[in-house]
Amino acid sequence: MLLWAIAVMLIGAYSTILWMNAVGAISSWRGLPEYEPKIASLQKQAELSLPLAIILPFIAAFLLGALRTEGHTRVSNENRDEQSIATYSDRRSREWFAPIVAYLLQLAISVAGTLILVFLLHFLGTLWLKASK
Repeated sequence: MLLWAIAVMLIGAYSTILWMNAVGAISSWRGLPEYEPKIASLQKQAELSLPLAIILPFIAAFLLGALRTEGHTRVSNENRDEQSIATYSDRRSREWFAPIVAYLLQLAISVAGTLILVFLLHFLGTLWLKASK
């Protein structure tokens, strides 16, 4: 699952770079008649890559959560001690809130991983361009 999550982050990073390149080209080519026919195709590319760049980190976070629950074992109720109602309700509120906090943490990891991959792909692309000159 970890490899799938990294692959989804990589695709999200690539989609982010495609979107940034399309937006940069569109904004710099406005008003230049020789590039007007290319702007429409770049707008379509930007419309396709932006949703992918937004959605894929959420999917990667879900995959990271699936990775976490694969090795997770549940504690049986027999091992728990008897506790008061106040402690029980406090535990229930924490149990309800814990998956949300865990997913937000996984989402933060996924977004950070995607951003790192964006910078890495940009760096490798810059090296590729410099080496090809």
